[in-house]
Amino acid sequence: MRGKYKNDYTTKVLFMNSLKEIMMQQQKSYNKVGVQELCEHIGLNRKTFYYHFNNINELMNWTIEEIYKEVKEKGNLKDPLSTFSIIIDATEQNKDFFKCMEPEQLKELLSNYFKTLIEQAFIKNQESSQKKINPSYLEFLSSFYSFGIAGSLYDFIFTKKYYSSRELLLHYERLSSTNLKSIL
Repeated sequence: MRGKYKNDYTTKVLFMNSLKEIMMQQQKSYNKVGVQELCEHIGLNRKTFYYHFNNINELMNWTIEEIYKEVKEKGNLKDPLSTFSIIIDATEQNKDFFKCMEPEQLKELLSNYFKTLIEQAFIKNQESSQKKINPSYLEFLSSFYSFGIAGSLYDFIFTKKYYSSRELLLHYERLSSTNLKSIL
């Protein structure tokens, strides 16, 4: 049975969709969903879950990666506006799901995800432009932008001072047109 699910993307997606459904139907955060509950929801056993993921946190991290996969595939520091547009669209499509999470958990997950992504983008850009960025400055930039993106998405999802997706994109455009160009 183990070989049947080896590297099976479809099975991972089943677990992801099941997690999202349970969270939205029952209005509970991912850390309140058990592996057994998840498996019963889709009719698979716990061994299958543990073959693909070590725990619910790992599934949640993978879910965030899947939600923002297009950013990783198409995002570009040279065109931050289109990258931010992809981020906003993905966030808007998953807003109901994100609202089921504890706000601080979501902020941490998004911040960690975007920090890695931003760091990789700066490194890739530095390789293509022959421009070197000091490692400590790279760490600072990655943290700064990831916390900023996570915080603005948090506001976009949770707060009453709701930004429309257009307003948020305009804010990102102003920021990227001044700050990123001087760094690159």
